[in-house]
Amino acid sequence: MAKGRDLRAELDKALSGNFEFKGNFYHHSTHPVAPNPALAIEGIGLVGLPLSDRDANLILSLVGNASGGRAAKDVFDVPVSKVAIQNPRWNDFVNNLASTVVCQDLGVPSCSSKPRLELQKLLLYQAGSKYALQEKSPENGAFATVAVFLPSAAEGGQVELSVGSQKEAIDLSQDSLVNTSILAYYAGVVQKVKPIKSGYRLALSYSLIHTQSPPPKLPDMHGAVTAPRRVLENWKDGSPVAPSPPFVVYFLSNKYEQSDRERGLRGLKGSDIHKVSHLLPIAKELSFTVYLARLTLSLCGYADTCAKYYHRTRPWGYQGNDSDEENIPGMQSVDQRTQEISELTCISGKNKPPFDDFEVEDDVLILKESRSQQKPDRKEYDDGVFFIAKKTRPRFYYLSRESIAGFKELGSASNRFTAHAREVAFAVLGELRDLAKQNHQSKAEVQSNLEKAVTLLGHAMRWKAVELWNKSLILCERSLETLGKEVSKALQVISFQAIQPAISGIIERVSKLQQRYNVIKTIVSSAGTKATPEWADSLRISALSSYRAAICEDIPYLVAFMPRPATLVNIQNIVIPNLSGRLGTYQFFLALTKAIQQHRALFAPPTEGSNSVGSSNKASVGEVLRRTALATIQQWELTLSTPIEHLSASVGASQAQALSSSANMVADRVCELIELCFTIQDLALTTDVINAVYRVKQHLGVVERLKEVYMPIVPRLVAVLQEVNVNLQVRVSDEPFKSFFKTAFSQYLTHVLGSKSAVPRFAPKTIGCGCEHCTVLETFINNTTPEARFKLLVAQRNHLEERLRLGNVADRVTYQTDKRGQPHTLVISKRPKIMTVYTWEGRRDEAIKFLRGVGDDSALMAIVGERYMDIVDAVEGRRAFSEVQKAETSINPDNAMTGISAGPSIGSASSTAPGGPSSVTTSTSSTTLAGTKRKRGSTPQNVTDVIDLT
Repeated sequence: MAKGRDLRAELDKALSGNFEFKGNFYHHSTHPVAPNPALAIEGIGLVGLPLSDRDANLILSLVGNASGGRAAKDVFDVPVSKVAIQNPRWNDFVNNLASTVVCQDLGVPSCSSKPRLELQKLLLYQAGSKYALQEKSPENGAFATVAVFLPSAAEGGQVELSVGSQKEAIDLSQDSLVNTSILAYYAGVVQKVKPIKSGYRLALSYSLIHTQSPPPKLPDMHGAVTAPRRVLENWKDGSPVAPSPPFVVYFLSNKYEQSDRERGLRGLKGSDIHKVSHLLPIAKELSFTVYLARLTLSLCGYADTCAKYYHRTRPWGYQGNDSDEENIPGMQSVDQRTQEISELTCISGKNKPPFDDFEVEDDVLILKESRSQQKPDRKEYDDGVFFIAKKTRPRFYYLSRESIAGFKELGSASNRFTAHAREVAFAVLGELRDLAKQNHQSKAEVQSNLEKAVTLLGHAMRWKAVELWNKSLILCERSLETLGKEVSKALQVISFQAIQPAISGIIERVSKLQQRYNVIKTIVSSAGTKATPEWADSLRISALSSYRAAICEDIPYLVAFMPRPATLVNIQNIVIPNLSGRLGTYQFFLALTKAIQQHRALFAPPTEGSNSVGSSNKASVGEVLRRTALATIQQWELTLSTPIEHLSASVGASQAQALSSSANMVADRVCELIELCFTIQDLALTTDVINAVYRVKQHLGVVERLKEVYMPIVPRLVAVLQEVNVNLQVRVSDEPFKSFFKTAFSQYLTHVLGSKSAVPRFAPKTIGCGCEHCTVLETFINNTTPEARFKLLVAQRNHLEERLRLGNVADRVTYQTDKRGQPHTLVISKRPKIMTVYTWEGRRDEAIKFLRGVGDDSALMAIVGERYMDIVDAVEGRRAFSEVQKAETSINPDNAMTGISAGPSIGSASSTAPGGPSSVTTSTSSTTLAGTKRKRGSTPQNVTDVIDLT
């Protein structure tokens, strides 16, 4: 570059090359609600999604089958001829996505005929895979590849795409278990996959084919990027001399909000993203830093003579819509002109901007047209338009950051709050509010705005303008110290009742009770003797009445929020009614109950006259504990009965999925609630917990509900009862647990164990070829023999293994080779689950294990009473158990001792002889323990939805 040349002109010319391409070289998106393709593979059948280890292994097992597929570098691909998409909605989904979103991102010009997708193959990646998504250039007129990654759990496997100097890394592992991801890129883009750390990744590879000529392609950018590189190299070498400070400002073609700029390159659009994406690698290589920023042009001057008309027809501070701007007066002369750079976002690395907002001159701007001649654009340039009037020549500010003129006029005003002073004051207030909404402010700016707010509050007190003071106080919410001082000053001239709306407004803007507590504490402390106890209590009650956050970290402040006598009353009459019906408050009420129990000794007996809200000003600690515990139980039941889409909106998608589908989560909650009842010594509430269990997942069939609700709960509940039995003398044969175990036993023995003659059989499968060994194998597959051993030559063993893979029997058997002796032995074993379902012995052993998990014979007799011998007969296979007793059966003491003959006896939770109530009735009173052993006659009664076993 010749000496003396203008850097701005050279860079402007260099960046005016062929950068008009409005697309990107790739597209990536995730789709949590994509349809299931109903993928089927020849020789395997339907493949479930998300991909399970079982189905992944079945696909991998096709290796060795000449017609099945091909494996290379830990990746297995299945040809399209062996793959079937059985869901018609899938093709509509991918075709529509490709012709709209994908083509738009790739910059494909719109035409009358849409591009089409053609499935090429199915790819399976396993741990260690590092394999290109496409080995060769696409054929048949394809201009791009579209890879659809189906839901599967996988870690790692980051995809790297590059073309020329552009590179992009895409992480496909985030939420891959539940999401379908789309990755599309042009032909010629170099792609590679980093090794997968764990799991599997299943992808459908499509070709995107253009149906009109010529097909789209990426532009050749070699010549276009040469000129910018040459300019930056010369600038780095010192020719021409760099401006001071050493930067230039280049204007992009489109307008962007701050949220777009914070996204960096991904927030740009059209030709801007194409231009910047090619400039970035050059800048990084030559050690230049690139920022996205906002340029604000501020003009300050005097209005022309029509300002008088404008003042008469529109109020000062008015901000109308664009259609009203024709009424704004013109500027007669420019008195002040500033240009400011703000909101910098580094896109060439992680460099933090070395400065905040700063002013710039024209000599660093690469301007396409004069900015001063443009009409102000509020969306691009505005921080808010602010008008200040004087009686002589009205003066207005575009984009003013300080209300200097307004404050001067307010300071010189008289002690009378005139209409003109009101206009000016509220205009200043409006601008200060706009400044307070900005997210990126330096400490100096925050302090400056706070000082202006204090000045405005001072004027309001001088005028005794209550409305202005109340609306201005919110500007001090960031500084508790300033807030307290201003309230204290205001109380010298304004009453408590007059400023209450402003204080309540600040409190309501704060979600956490801890912060509300600090605000009220600061205000009451600053007010000193002027703050009466009644006024302080009214602030606390107002804070509690609007509290909705329900977070556990607020509980210590909730317990200490009110004077001690009123705490329980307000929890009972305000907090519980306001929050008990809100989704997602289970943990809050659980922690609140435990906190009250922990500090129950601190609460004084209820007193008359506590300042609280509600129909009653009395509350006992026992009653409040009962209500918070009951709210916890109701929250759990409400969570389980709420549709998952509504639950997701309250607690988040991942937490909602866990709460609504996990059997272990149900058992955890039940035991947690039972332990809570024991902790607060209110055994009557255990009835509410057990009754809630009976209502859980009632839409399921009996067997499914047994497996998802009752069976996970039983062993956990027994462990809880055994733990508390030492101190509270609560046994498995006490209600409501007795009725719960009776229900579980009855349904298990009837619907899971069944009768000895009604054991289900395998659905027959034909897997053999007809040879001698296949005949023996097929017989074994279709019976309940635990194991089969085939001592054969390697070719014969391989033949049997192939028949096992093709026969889709991985759910029934496992196999391995015993290499001891010659020839080796193929050992095929039935899966344990098969033996527990399809053999009487397996079903019987599982039943005994289930029953023994509750207790020994004496405990079981105490629970089921006269039905004990029916249980023994059912387990021994003599007679199937019936949910309704058909005949009276007496218990033989000898039989009672031997009981169920198989399996060791687990330590009993109860050693009581059969007895107790044979029917369950309603308990209308609450039983409370005080640390002493309960009399046996005080066993809490219960109404339960159980099948009559008597």
